[in-house]
Amino acid sequence: HNAAMDFLGDVFGIKVTEYFDDPKPELQKLFQDPGITLTWTTKTGESSQLQMLYDEGKYYASFNPQEQIVQIPVSLNSKLSKEIIDFRNRRILVFDSGEVVAVTIDGAEYRRLEGDWFTADNYETAKALRADDQGENDEEPPTEIHVRSFLVDLEFAKTREFFPANSVAAQRLPATPEHQVVLEFKAPEAGGVGQRPDITVKVFGPDGQEHQFVKHSESEILYSVPNSSLDSLKKSGSDRGEELDRDDEEMDKAETETTDFNKG
Repeated sequence: HNAAMDFLGDVFGIKVTEYFDDPKPELQKLFQDPGITLTWTTKTGESSQLQMLYDEGKYYASFNPQEQIVQIPVSLNSKLSKEIIDFRNRRILVFDSGEVVAVTIDGAEYRRLEGDWFTADNYETAKALRADDQGENDEEPPTEIHVRSFLVDLEFAKTREFFPANSVAAQRLPATPEHQVVLEFKAPEAGGVGQRPDITVKVFGPDGQEHQFVKHSESEILYSVPNSSLDSLKKSGSDRGEELDRDDEEMDKAETETTDFNKG
C-alpha cells in the first residue's frame, strides 16, 4: 500500500542529529512507555523493533535503550504519528474503469464501444455503422461523455470516513438511494480468471454537511465522500442536453463575432 511504503520511507530515511551511547538512566526510563513502537520482519525471518518518543521538545529513537539512544528531528513527529486507518486504502471502490463494458445509472443503460459510450438504444446503431465500411459518412448517434466522466470520478473517489454496517450513520440511511448504479465488467480473455460480478453502487444524498454517503455490493462499509466527488452523476439527461445546446450556442456566437471582426 502506498501509504505504508511512504511511512517506511520516512522511517528508513531518518537522519540522526545526536547519539547517546550508554544513555543515562533517566533517558532510558522514558522508553518504558514509548509513543511509537515499529516492528518489522525481513525475508530471512529476522525481526527488528524501533521505539520512538517525544519528550520536552525533543524526539528520541532506539533499538535498545540500554545501549544506545539517538535524537532525531522533531519535524518527523507529524509523519510518524500514525493510526491504522492512516494506512487504509481510502478509495471507495477499487476497479479499472477500462474494464467496464456497461453501466446502468438510475435505470438508464449505457454500453461502451471502442472507448465511447452510447445509450443502449444507440449502441447497436453505432456498432453497425462502425462495422460497415460503406457507412463512413453516416452520422453516428451522440456519445454519452458524462458516463466516462462518472466512471473516472468513481474510480478515484476517496472516502473521508468509514462507517461500519451497524453504525448510526448506516442505520439512518433512507431505504431508497438518491442514485443507483450498476457496473458490468468485460469477460476475461482465454485462460484468464472468472468474470468479475456486477457491482451495485448506491449514493445517498448529503446529510446537511459537505459530503454524501456511498455503499456498494462488494463491501458492508459505508463511505462518506465530498459532494463534489461524484458531480458527474448528478446531471440528468436534460441537463446534459441543455449544456450541449448552450455550448453550441456559444460556439455559434464566437464564430459570428469572429466573422464580424474580420469584416471590420
